[in-house]
Amino acid sequence: LRVIERAAALDPLNPRVFRAKALTLISARRPQDAIEAARKALAMNAQLSGTHGYLGLALVLTGKAVEAKAEFAAEPNLSARLAGLAITERTLGNAAAADAAFAELVRARGDAANYQQAQVLAQKGDVDAALAALERAHAMGDGGMSGIGNDPWLDPLRDQPRFKQLLLQMGLA
Repeated sequence: LRVIERAAALDPLNPRVFRAKALTLISARRPQDAIEAARKALAMNAQLSGTHGYLGLALVLTGKAVEAKAEFAAEPNLSARLAGLAITERTLGNAAAADAAFAELVRARGDAANYQQAQVLAQKGDVDAALAALERAHAMGDGGMSGIGNDPWLDPLRDQPRFKQLLLQMGLA
């Protein structure tokens, strides 16, 4: 976070710095602060890929799922948008809409979104399927796996032996 703060001081007009700050704050379990950073990034560039998704995640984590749904709907990254909508719809009690967003994620992105599928499945409570999706993501070298250590969407998996084994395989435990 100190590095991100330094980058923001050196380059205060760079929305990517504030997007990175939002993700860092989410990873640090400071979602309220992440909301502010993401909004600052979006004020500079409303279409900055990933930023609406980070804002949506922070909003869900602070109990603002209705606001989060609008942010996920605005997210340019298809995988992040559909995963976020699936999770948010389930949070709002809209199981049919959640399942439809997840089905669209699988249809549109397939194995390219194994990591995001794992996020949705973990939040749904389908532990075995979530772990299988993470294992596929790892085997394929999915870039999303870089967030596995701090991703709040994956918190329901953290006590699972298969999850711990995956972290060991990745050199993260």
